Amino acid sequence: MNSKEHIYPPKWPLKLLRGLVKPRYLEEIEGDMEEVFTDYLEAYSPARAKRRYIIETLKLLRPSLLRGMSGSYQLNYFGMFKLMVKSATRNYIKHRMVATMSLLTLIFGVVCFQLINAWLQNEQSMDQFHGKSDRIHIAVAKLNPKAELSPLHVQRIFNLDYSKFPQIEKSLIVHTYGEDEIKLIKDEVAFGGKALIADSTFFDFFDFELIRGDELVLNDPSSIVLTQEFAERVFGNEDPMGKLVSIRCDQTGTYKVAGITANIPSNSSISFDFIVPRQSKRFWRRMPQDLLLANYSFDREAFNQQIESLGRENARFPESQISTIPLNTVYNDRPFNISLFAKYGDSTSFQTMQFVAAIIFLITLISFVNLQSTLQLTLVKKLGVKQVMGASKFDLGFEVVVSRLLYFLVASGMAFLLYQFTFPWFVNTIGLSLDPNPVRNLFNLLTSIGVIVIISIITSLIQISKIKTMQAISGEANMLKIPRSQRVMTTIQYSVTVLLLVATSVVFLQLRFMLNKDTGLNQANIIKTDFFELSPNGAQDSLAQQNMERQFQYVMSRIEEQPNVLAVSQGSMPNDIAYQNDWKVVGSQDGYNSVNSMSVDPHYRELFGLQLVKGRFFTDSLDTNNSPKLVINEAAMKYWGIDDIGQVKLTTNSRSNESVSYTIIGVVKDYHYEHLSQKIRPLVLSYYTYMDSDILIRVKPEKQAEVLAFLEGLFQEINPKAFFTYTTMEDQIAQQYSKEQQTGKIYLALSIVALLLSSVGLFTFAFHETKRRTKEIGIRKVNGANASNVFWLLSRSFLNSIIIAFILACPVAWYLMKQWLDNFAYRVAISWWVFGLVGLVVTMVALIAVSWQTLRVAYLNPVDSLRYE
Repeated sequence: MNSKEHIYPPKWPLKLLRGLVKPRYLEEIEGDMEEVFTDYLEAYSPARAKRRYIIETLKLLRPSLLRGMSGSYQLNYFGMFKLMVKSATRNYIKHRMVATMSLLTLIFGVVCFQLINAWLQNEQSMDQFHGKSDRIHIAVAKLNPKAELSPLHVQRIFNLDYSKFPQIEKSLIVHTYGEDEIKLIKDEVAFGGKALIADSTFFDFFDFELIRGDELVLNDPSSIVLTQEFAERVFGNEDPMGKLVSIRCDQTGTYKVAGITANIPSNSSISFDFIVPRQSKRFWRRMPQDLLLANYSFDREAFNQQIESLGRENARFPESQISTIPLNTVYNDRPFNISLFAKYGDSTSFQTMQFVAAIIFLITLISFVNLQSTLQLTLVKKLGVKQVMGASKFDLGFEVVVSRLLYFLVASGMAFLLYQFTFPWFVNTIGLSLDPNPVRNLFNLLTSIGVIVIISIITSLIQISKIKTMQAISGEANMLKIPRSQRVMTTIQYSVTVLLLVATSVVFLQLRFMLNKDTGLNQANIIKTDFFELSPNGAQDSLAQQNMERQFQYVMSRIEEQPNVLAVSQGSMPNDIAYQNDWKVVGSQDGYNSVNSMSVDPHYRELFGLQLVKGRFFTDSLDTNNSPKLVINEAAMKYWGIDDIGQVKLTTNSRSNESVSYTIIGVVKDYHYEHLSQKIRPLVLSYYTYMDSDILIRVKPEKQAEVLAFLEGLFQEINPKAFFTYTTMEDQIAQQYSKEQQTGKIYLALSIVALLLSSVGLFTFAFHETKRRTKEIGIRKVNGANASNVFWLLSRSFLNSIIIAFILACPVAWYLMKQWLDNFAYRVAISWWVFGLVGLVVTMVALIAVSWQTLRVAYLNPVDSLRYE
């Protein structure tokens, strides 16, 4: 017996057909469907046969086969839908101003929300495209209990063998070279790019997409991997695969292009332009990081306890502590700064943007619901007439649903087009790193619009449920008044708008304060450039080294001779990220502590105008490069409790295995070298420069263009196949506060949007109120009221809402912005005039929004007012 003989089709599709299809078709349809199921059962598995049966049954729900609706007229559902679409279209045309404002509010509000939401989603998904991201850890160490956590080359410094730990599947050593530290050479043309010098296990850790080559590409020490973008920059339209290129840094070598990765996605905290196999050279000068791939049963706390004391066998670090931290926490927590990571997150900025996105969505929701509710009030009489003609509450509700469905469809299409158009502008203007994702963005737009439309449907259905037929037909005044709930929502809307405007004002004031604050340095007209690459290892005493020395002397003398150059130095720009060394006072029982350090030369003080407090600065006549002498700042002097610098020496365990005592020759007045969110911290300056160190130049005011032209010509003379690059101290300061600038721009743009959306809702209220009270105004004018009396009568209720919103928003705004400013060690005070200015702007915009309607009615002839219907 065939086992399929006792398999029957699902019962519910036939029950659905019996309820919806005209009776005269049912018998024939049921017979046909039974045969169809039998045929499907012979051709497919039972489950698939049932699925196809259900699909075929649903296809029969065509308008021509459906039953008519019961009632005083016969109409099928499709015909009813078409009628509702026509009715909704007529309502749009008749009330086109409110309908257009509703549509624009929905489109612009949701697009603004999605622009922020796209950034939030990108931040949330940071590094999650790596399938093993939750298993990757970075080996770190504290050189003593008081030192800061450092991502050192733990394997070499502490002689740690990761293969002895069964919890660790694989290890990866990665060196990072910046654009100014390494060059890729093709046909004698040098291209700067960020390079990773990595073990062959790199692609076992990270899921960067290889579009050419395979994951074993780094096993070959002669291969090199480029990103698609960098390959196009170097090779243009030429196929790069198999082509030979060379690199130049502290190592040199020739490599074959054997792999191309897709461009680095925006949700990656790690970036690079090319990858070089680490095993291709014996030694790379840049400090690497150790990455560990743990197994699935890895217990990080237990593992950290196991390895914590293993580094103490190194006599230099008897108090060291080794541990690991998860890679996926580094982006947001930022426990240290390493060049492997191209960017870091900011939990405060993320939470702030979440709050702003919620505000924009709330304002859009309130505006759209209020606009549609106001439109519903204007249609009360029409709804009453329909009820008299026999329409049920269901019919009226169905009309609302169809009307909102049209809004949903039109708004979704237009919002998607607007989003695609504005996305590149938004990203470039704000300075964000975001990749376009049309499918996800369309889904998010549809979801956002759908939620708003559904809530507006529910609100309108509640309104309809309260309609009494005779009151609706008579246009009873209470029925046509704007509900108190809508006024409350408008007040909330303006409250959050005031909050955004106050936040925007405070952010811009703090940003201006930071950019203009006296840092204690000369920071105008200072250029940083780099003429020489890293000296290759083992190049000392070589002809190449001697040639570089001659070129260096030539370059420095030419720059110093330039009449528009005021001072020349080498070293770190003050607002460069300081490197950390571990220092302690010689003879002190305290351990080593991590202190910020910077490399300078004797001309550094003149260039930046450093002020001496004690002792002297480095000089060419008394000091030599890399000599055991230091200059510290006042914060360092206080940190170590130094009174007489002649009686105290410092020592470090970060520079060599030998214990060397460093003499403190001077103390400079504190100056700001870090973000103003931090207080001035201890700083150690050492005379420690090389020919490949950055060259710092101060030029005469308004002569920067001439000096840059001269420098570019000199650079091309020394490096004929390379590209001249430079930066200014003003640019670096602006970059230092780029996050605050970014936040300010976003706040400003969204504050304007919020204010406009709120004003649209207020305008619609004014439009409805003036129409409702037109006869009342005519009577008042007949009784002696003038235009100004009428204007203030109509405007008063709206202004009351704004005043209440302002009073509610001010303490909340003050508290939130005070919390934000507490993140800065140096900050502005929140002045009363900020709130006063915001209140004035909001009031003026609100008056403009309502004045057109109120003034029109105020100056209307009383005769026309009394005739108004």
